[in-house]
Amino acid sequence: MDVSTSAEIESGKITVDVILPAAGSSERMKLPVSKQFLQVQGKHIVAYTVDSFHRLPWIRHIVVTVDSAHIEFTQKLMSNYGFNRVIVCAGGSTRHRSIFSGVNALRKLPDYTESGLVIIHDSARPLVPADIILKVAEAAQLHGAAGVTRPLVSTVIKGDASHMLTESLDRRHYRNSEMPQAFRYNVIASAYEKCTQDDFDFGTECLLLALKYSKCPAFLVEGTEDLWKVTYQKDLFLLDSVLKAKNSIVSVWSVLKDNPVSLEEIWSELNSKLIQKTEGDGAANTFVILLDPLETLHLDDLTFRISNQLRSLPHSSVNLRPLLLLIFVSNEIVQERPGLEFDNSCLQDGEISQSSQLIHKHLVSSDVTISSQCSSLGVQFTAEKLDRSHCPDLTLDSHVSHVQFMHLCLNVLQQVKVKLKTKESVDFITTGVISKITSLAVNEMVELISLRSSCLDNQVLSYL
Repeated sequence: MDVSTSAEIESGKITVDVILPAAGSSERMKLPVSKQFLQVQGKHIVAYTVDSFHRLPWIRHIVVTVDSAHIEFTQKLMSNYGFNRVIVCAGGSTRHRSIFSGVNALRKLPDYTESGLVIIHDSARPLVPADIILKVAEAAQLHGAAGVTRPLVSTVIKGDASHMLTESLDRRHYRNSEMPQAFRYNVIASAYEKCTQDDFDFGTECLLLALKYSKCPAFLVEGTEDLWKVTYQKDLFLLDSVLKAKNSIVSVWSVLKDNPVSLEEIWSELNSKLIQKTEGDGAANTFVILLDPLETLHLDDLTFRISNQLRSLPHSSVNLRPLLLLIFVSNEIVQERPGLEFDNSCLQDGEISQSSQLIHKHLVSSDVTISSQCSSLGVQFTAEKLDRSHCPDLTLDSHVSHVQFMHLCLNVLQQVKVKLKTKESVDFITTGVISKITSLAVNEMVELISLRSSCLDNQVLSYL
């Protein structure tokens, strides 16, 4: 990496704009909604992509080209996410036409300059690392054009009209062309101005246009495994899994007084699953809290710590929803159980039974809307709306019921939301009481963290 060029880019001396074509209909996805507007982990795919660039202060403008029917919707969407450097304009009927629309949109801006750089990326490639963006921008400044590549995984062959093999390419001499790609503005603008109708209708490779029409060979930057494109339905599940694995930051702490628990096994299991963890009061979005149901729970202290750790997270418009996992540990209430055994007495045919429905009834007056789902491991709640500003401390007696567990959990959740002053949903998982933290219990904890809120994110699944 050229240090001086990188410094000029990051300082803003070299202007860098981004074009994200998002006008496609996603035919291969075979869903009624274009893939870039699908939600994974509660956020739109295009929002993850925009955020990858918007979080970099040296990116000046981000142009998103969409179908003309989606302009108003996309503008509101970008505003709701707080993206204030995004320009939405109409794309075209093909990829190259959409990108050319973005090039022209940049030319109309008052701060337009031909000496700047333009990065082109796919709206359905949401996992682009910051260092790759900088590398491709630096290479474009030095060489005029640059693109990310990856090794070929499959052999490329050619057949004739009779479906007979005629040619097979040697993989050692070829690469996959990936995104992002970057160009000096005058290089890519000149190339598009010289394009033929055939280029616009059937072409897909911007680097080839720069070589063909601007006589500018591209420098090839080695990419990473993160740069794959959401194309098929199966990719939605992969994206869900990757987002949770990459972005979960776990804080584990105990407020047990008379029943101390070692956290070393929990830390070790998190490390084995490559899940990020934080110690002390470091930034976190996932909390495993060990509680004694017979002790008074001081909600102010608990929620103050959770809220501070959430606020310490790096700013992002597409952070994961916070997840709170409460585990009750007591030798006085239950006999030893092998894991996080759940109180199934409240379950009927996989749904919350009448006893747990009392929670809903009790909280109606508090203006709380709760959605819930059961699994074999526990009950998960998402609070969509919490307006009550005060919850009393709660002490459970020796006749602890599942409803009381839920009541306590929702009180904690309520205070966290009030302290954060957020409308964002918060996911909550709780279990029955266990006598000690066993190896099986630790494994189940990590499994719950890994699953996160998949069972609550049904917008995408409803289409499948």
